[in-house]
Formats: sequence, C-alpha cells, structure tokens
Amino acid sequence: MLPIQAILLFALVFVLYVLSSIKILAEYERGVIFRLGKLLPQPKGPGVILVFAPIDRIVRVSLRTIVMDVPPQDVITRDNVSVKVNAVVYFRVMDPRRAIVEVENYHYATSQLAQTTLRSVLGQCELDDLLSERDRLNRELQEILDQTKIKHVIITEMGDMMGGLKGELINFIVRRVRKMVPSFHIPGATSFKKAMQEIGVDVPKSGIAGPLSLSAHNLTLNK
Repeated sequence: MLPIQAILLFALVFVLYVLSSIKILAEYERGVIFRLGKLLPQPKGPGVILVFAPIDRIVRVSLRTIVMDVPPQDVITRDNVSVKVNAVVYFRVMDPRRAIVEVENYHYATSQLAQTTLRSVLGQCELDDLLSERDRLNRELQEILDQTKIKHVIITEMGDMMGGLKGELINFIVRRVRKMVPSFHIPGATSFKKAMQEIGVDVPKSGIAGPLSLSAHNLTLNK
C-alpha cells in the first residue's frame, strides 16, 4: 500500500490542478477551446468552465460591439477633388469559432476592409454627393461590408464619414463660383478668408484645416 503521505500529496496536486482548470467567462465572452490542437464543436461560456491545461487551450472572444476608428483616408472624388475622409465602424463577432480559426486577426482584417471600401466607394462620387448624400453613402458602405467573406463579423453601422474637408474644398468652391460668375468679386472683402465668409462658407478661426460648413449645391450669388 502507498504511504498515507503519498496519497495526500497526490490528492493535493489533483485538487490544485482542478482549481487551476476553472475559468470564469463573463456574460459577453465565449471561450474557443482547442483540445490537443483540434477545435471543439461549440464555444464554451458564459459562466464557469473547465480548461484542462496543457491538453486544452482557450481563446477568449468578446461578443460586445467594437468601435473602430478608421484612419483618415485621402480620396480623389470623381470630379477630381482631393478630400481627407475618416469614419467610425461598429462591428461585433457573431461566430467566435470562425472568427478565431478562419482569420488570423479579425480586428485588423475589418479595419483594412473598411479603409479599402471607403476609398473605393467615395472615389466614385462627386464632392456634391459627399456633402449632401452622406446617409446614402453610409448605407452603401455598410451593405458592401456586410457582403464580404468575413461572415463571422457583422458591421452593425458605418459612422460619420466626413472627418474634415480641407483646402481642396475651398478651391472647389472658388472654381464652381467662377464658373457660374466669371467676374466673381466680393466688394469689401479684404482677404480670401473674408471672401469665403461672404459667400456662406464657415471658415474656422484656426484656418481651413477643420470641417467647413457649406452646401455647395445651394450656393447662390447675385450677379
């Protein structure tokens, strides 16, 4: 018979092993389990689960909506106006197993997909469309992202795209006005900034680096 000390030691090690195998997953988390390298059929959680290391390996996946800021993108519109546009993408994981197994990094993949789609869609629009049909463009971007092969990630919303239209917007306005009124001149405008304010362009105090408030298609001048 084994000595009582050996039995107690074995029992203590077993208890410690079981205790170390206990994992607690929050309500918004799921655990993708790899057992001897093979993916288990169903993710675990929420609540208390057992992960028997080193046989099992767990990857935690959050099911909460993730807010991702798309970096500013330089876009050339169809009417050859260069604008800088950014966006916010809201997405969440629907299938934890596929999110881990089929894509190396679904955060990075979603970010790159959003940037590419943003440039592609807005590059086919004119500047007037960017100013006046923002909601339609948001819906179009969301539909395109939803149709991609990254099916385990759902794009719940494509946020505001117009992060800032810089100096090219001023140049576009000037070209448009001069085309409508060749002899365009504003009496009393001692500077370019004041002239822009006279025709309804809200130029920030810090200069033209920020957003400009203007609906170009509603611009009217008295000859």
